[in-house]
Amino acid sequence: MSVGPLEIVIVLVLALLVFGPKQLPQMGRTLGKGVREFRRAADTARTELGLDDISAELGKVKSGFNDLKADIDVKGAIVGPPPTPAEPVADLAAAASAWSSRRSSTASCSTRCFGRCNR
Repeated sequence: MSVGPLEIVIVLVLALLVFGPKQLPQMGRTLGKGVREFRRAADTARTELGLDDISAELGKVKSGFNDLKADIDVKGAIVGPPPTPAEPVADLAAAASAWSSRRSSTASCSTRCFGRCNR
């Protein structure tokens, strides 16, 4: 949310109407002093807590991750090469017959291998 020039002008006109021309400069000075003290206190707290050092370290880590991200082709790693199509079956009836004969020969096999033992 940003404050545009029109909003600033409206606030200044309202302040002029509410406080009057004599108190407005004094109010501005008081507001400026308050903002300066707040900034000074925030800077002091930042240096005492070591937030500048932590922020610098996080910046280094972030740039390292960005470098690593640039080196890795994520889409290529996930997608990979396109699959090769299977060969089409020329004679569907012959393939079905071969499959059923193979299934009937493994019917006596143990149920654990599900017909994969080639007996």
